[in-house]
Amino acid sequence: MTHRRASNELAASDRLNQLRQLQAQLGSLIQNANPLPDLDRSTHSSDSSSSGTINSSERMARDTAVIFALMKDLPYDLESGTSTLPTSLSSDGTDPSISTCGSYSQSNPERKYSLRSAMSFRSRSSRKQSFVFGTRKKDGPSIIDSECKPLRQLPTYDFLRKDDEEKEGGSLLPGAKWWHSIFLFSVISMVACIITLWAPYPIGARMPTEIVATMPWSNGCQGLQSCICPRETICADDLLSMVFLTIARSTAWADYPLYMLMFMSKANNLNNFLQTTALRCWINFSDYHRVHSLFGIIVGFESTSHTFFHILRWARRKHDIQLLWTSRAGITGIIAFIVTPFIVLPMTVPYLKKRISFEWRKFLHYLCILWGVALMYHAPQRIFWLIGIPIFIYLSDKILEGLFRCHLVESAHFQRLGDSSCLISFENPPGFGKQNSAYVYLMLPWLSKYQFHAFTVFPSTKPNHSSICIDKCGDWTGKLMDTITIPTHKPSFVVGPFLSPFSSPAMDSENLVAVATGIGVTPAISLIKQYSSTSRRLNLVWICRDAGLVEHFLQNVDFGHDGYTLIYYTGRRSLILRDDIPANVFIFNSRPNLERTISGIIISIAAGTCLPEELNEKVLSRTPAEMRSKLLLEKALSLYTLDQLFEYTAKASAYYNAETGRDNDVVNYCGVRSTIRHLLGQDYEMVTNKMNEYFEKVDDDGDDKIDRAGFEIFFKLMLEGSDAEEKSSIVSVKRGLRRRSACQDMFEPSKYSQSEHQKDEFGIKEYLQGEGKFSAKNWNILYCGGSQAVLDQLKDFKRKFGVGLSVEKFDW
Repeated sequence: MTHRRASNELAASDRLNQLRQLQAQLGSLIQNANPLPDLDRSTHSSDSSSSGTINSSERMARDTAVIFALMKDLPYDLESGTSTLPTSLSSDGTDPSISTCGSYSQSNPERKYSLRSAMSFRSRSSRKQSFVFGTRKKDGPSIIDSECKPLRQLPTYDFLRKDDEEKEGGSLLPGAKWWHSIFLFSVISMVACIITLWAPYPIGARMPTEIVATMPWSNGCQGLQSCICPRETICADDLLSMVFLTIARSTAWADYPLYMLMFMSKANNLNNFLQTTALRCWINFSDYHRVHSLFGIIVGFESTSHTFFHILRWARRKHDIQLLWTSRAGITGIIAFIVTPFIVLPMTVPYLKKRISFEWRKFLHYLCILWGVALMYHAPQRIFWLIGIPIFIYLSDKILEGLFRCHLVESAHFQRLGDSSCLISFENPPGFGKQNSAYVYLMLPWLSKYQFHAFTVFPSTKPNHSSICIDKCGDWTGKLMDTITIPTHKPSFVVGPFLSPFSSPAMDSENLVAVATGIGVTPAISLIKQYSSTSRRLNLVWICRDAGLVEHFLQNVDFGHDGYTLIYYTGRRSLILRDDIPANVFIFNSRPNLERTISGIIISIAAGTCLPEELNEKVLSRTPAEMRSKLLLEKALSLYTLDQLFEYTAKASAYYNAETGRDNDVVNYCGVRSTIRHLLGQDYEMVTNKMNEYFEKVDDDGDDKIDRAGFEIFFKLMLEGSDAEEKSSIVSVKRGLRRRSACQDMFEPSKYSQSEHQKDEFGIKEYLQGEGKFSAKNWNILYCGGSQAVLDQLKDFKRKFGVGLSVEKFDW
């Protein structure tokens, strides 16, 4: 026991020294705060942009340790109103100041519990209740209610216009189903096939029985005056054989346009060039992979049915079955038939995709070259050119890609971000170009000389540099993680860049909602940097369980100030966050309800309330310390409930009174002082006398302890103003703080109830319908990630509200 007390006293001494340093830093932040700016958007942008300074990792880790040391759970940045959120906490009564957030969670793994089970963070009611000294206002509308009533009013749109910018008009996107027009050519081709088969000779192939009887492969039509028998391999001299021949031939002819487009869709360099031309208004060349996959499935089914009906027809005629191995059509057809399942099934059947490695699936997919050559020689007429020209273009594109688009990066920097993610940064090689919203193929010769994997590339923090973020999800990525144990430089080959499916919808839409899971956030980061100086708003909803990824991108990426950044962290390790997170960045420790989240984004921007740029204004000005302390306490109550503050104070009280242990029903003076010191920072010294006076008023029996009711009265006394002017200032700041609270309520998953299912909770259809600025056609949802559950939710939102959806998934 003596040893433990000595170690506790030593830790307390270190903690107090660190706390004094942190108080000085927080105090300097408060003293240097700018006056309240007006609501002009350009002022907000310039003011907000100045708050993006990133501290060193040592300072951030030290400050975070001190914050967790006092509050144990949820400290927050007094200037921006954001919190440092640990996601796993210890449930015992010892004070967290003895260890940092990281070491604390590791030392007690069996005693962790989720923040969601410990408390509901910011669990304010969705009824917009106004919390003043622990009671609800029953008469008159609350400030939050007054803030949110304009949600139903028709807004003006001047707040969206930036200086020296006009609204961009027109559309660069083709129709959502532009590739449906290909099926028109398929229908035309099928009709042409039927005509050439059934039209009388010489227009078609249907000949009288007398002429057929002269053929060496037929004795004439069987029970018919005319039949189809132009050559041995397509001779049908009875009615049933003619039906089988029509099915087999017409399906093949209908697929001729699909054959051609399947090969053309993988000519990446050609498509990259065509996407920069006016043809993009009719054809989306950046989303060819989806078309390639769809047409591949159709062709695979058709090839099987084509072969089946030909074999069935040959089996009905004497000796015709031997054409399978004696004729050119039979040999090439059986080759194509055998390789088709190896090409199609591993890439389309989920069961096989999970059990066959990507390398083997890609190797089998290259059998399509053999399949295409077999088709070129399958029939003696047009098919040689119909298939040969697309194959030639595809192979030529691949040769040019290998010679001119494959770049050697001699010293790419590899750095682990966590247990399952790695960041690769490299200087853009000559000819790489400036390409936003793109992907590249990466080959690491020291890992495998035969594997090229597709990854999104995004601008690095260094000028003329690019980055790739890789998540551990297979053998190749697993081997990479095992190799990169420390930051290092290694050579690599980068092929590309090529346009991603995000490029067209992002360019065409004024309001974007990017939804990402895991490393799928990288395309959104690229778009944010690309369109940061335009009138487009890009809002980010990021679901991630990798703490290293969240910490890295929050530390090194400017997510902008004109859109919401909503991070739903689902990992177990406590986050170590920077201390100047912008106010438009919200962090939640749960999974989102995507319909509610996206609806909240749309209504806040369309109605003109809770605009992201307005959240970035400073709520603290150069006011006297006494008044500023009240504003800081108001800010604390906008982030935490009084019950949460009481619980934190009880933990701090237990630390200062280690002999008696923790009492959840009362708090002592030392605990209250620690809480106020943390909330007020350097201003704490200015209100010490007042705090002592109020605590003595509440402490009736003089034992330096107060219960929950006394704690509430103490805060009420601390928050009371001295005159009307002071009260007016506090109400003004309270309005700003509760505006942010109201905005956050719209994105809280806990606010969603099952009874609201299938309802338009925020009334966004009022804005999405029609031809207004915020109609559905001016919104687009972008998704990048591997979660099918998230994709299903987004598809449901698209069907319900008519908002466009674009998907980028490299799940090949």
